[in-house]
Amino acid sequence: MIAVLVALAFIDFETTYLPNNLVVPLFVVGIATSFFISDREWWQGLTGAAAGYAVFYPFVWIADRLNRPVKGWGDVKLSAALGAILGLAPLLLGLYLGVLIGGFIAIIVYAARWFGFNRVLIPYRPYLVAGGTVSMLYFHKIADWIETQL
Repeated sequence: MIAVLVALAFIDFETTYLPNNLVVPLFVVGIATSFFISDREWWQGLTGAAAGYAVFYPFVWIADRLNRPVKGWGDVKLSAALGAILGLAPLLLGLYLGVLIGGFIAIIVYAARWFGFNRVLIPYRPYLVAGGTVSMLYFHKIADWIETQL
């Protein structure tokens, strides 16, 4: 699954488009495997997928109605697939990390504009993939660290 996520990130960097022939099977595999992951309940993949879908759906729906494509339906499908793979709590951590990583890169790009670099379009989905991958690999360690800090 990580290989497909990395491929999607590179495709999005290059084309700003996510192909359905990669995202939809990733979603289906995420739902199917959620029933067999030993450290969580069977329904957590379904709730993660629903939450992932619900996070971006209102923004994309409103942007479509206003003819202002701020985000695309690929964001909705990718976050639903990440939710199916990760479950609810790791999905939320992955979305948060994606925002932090994307924000950090955006600050660097805006700072580079002061030095004469042209405006660069930065798609959000690669950072969503990065946050989801970090959450997939290190969720338990990060959650344990947060618990010790509280």
